[in-house]
Amino acid sequence: MSKDQAINMLIKQTSLALGYTSDPSRENDDMWGYRAVKDGTSLFFRHKPNTKQIQITGNVDRSNEVYISNGNRDELTLAINVSTSKCYQQVVKDVERRLIPSIKSYKTIVDAKLAVTDEYKKNVEDNIALADSIIGSSKGFRADTDTTSFTSDTFYGSIQMSSDTCQITLRSLPISVMEEVLKVLAKHKDSK
Repeated sequence: MSKDQAINMLIKQTSLALGYTSDPSRENDDMWGYRAVKDGTSLFFRHKPNTKQIQITGNVDRSNEVYISNGNRDELTLAINVSTSKCYQQVVKDVERRLIPSIKSYKTIVDAKLAVTDEYKKNVEDNIALADSIIGSSKGFRADTDTTSFTSDTFYGSIQMSSDTCQITLRSLPISVMEEVLKVLAKHKDSK
């Protein structure tokens, strides 16, 4: 068995023993690696030829969709080096002790950020739906804000929603329409 075949086997045995599914992918001519995936996380095994080290890098799916401050990330060990002279059981123990706890912590951070991001996206969708229900169309929506602006033939405005409140701004409203809005608000003045 060649050295490369032995390293390849070590990587496959390690990823399978950890419960990961291994998928080979070539990065470039002088490096090769394996990406192994499990439960929304991944490990990337990389060996540089002519060295006796394998770098194992952990990541979390969808982590590129949220901002994680360097301070939070720097506190975590998301890459380790292991010797190619170790057996896969020793590498598994190294990964479980040195890398997996940080990947789990990182996944917790990413999942929390994704929940906030998903709530934000829902608020944006709700804003658009509310604007559509008021005047039949929304215009001027910007993805970087939670405010939806809209126009109609007679007035324009904006809607800004959070998880439990809504702020509506209406401009150039005809007096007759404003009277109707005030009547509706008067009916709900004691609502909380």
